[in-house]
Amino acid sequence: MRHNHLAIWVTVALHMVLGFLWYSPFLFLDGWAAGFRIDAAAMAQPNPAALVLALAGAAISCYVASWLIQRLGVADATAALGLAVALWAGFVFAALAPHYLFAQVGAGALLIDLANTAVATLMTVFILTFWRARAPTGA
Repeated sequence: MRHNHLAIWVTVALHMVLGFLWYSPFLFLDGWAAGFRIDAAAMAQPNPAALVLALAGAAISCYVASWLIQRLGVADATAALGLAVALWAGFVFAALAPHYLFAQVGAGALLIDLANTAVATLMTVFILTFWRARAPTGA
């Protein structure tokens, strides 16, 4: 199995950019913070451990997606969409929704996080499906 490491690490970087924008004051920070009953201003200095875990999680997700795309032979937009929906619904939604509801996190924060992960999952699967590694050329 051959991973396109460049595509994976570009996608990891895009995960981080998406998170910074998504949870910024320009988009969803206030609604998200309200759902968790925290002060949005406290997010100005994020916990470095959270950033490291976000980076590691994005890398793991991208390598797993790359493996699945190759293993399942995903090669077109329909198959990519199907895989992205299956991953999101089967793992993210199924785990996040009840967890947030049991923790009494606001529905707004849940929807913001679910939408973020849906966009990230679609982005990951589509990039890694269509940005294939070049075969090595003869020397």
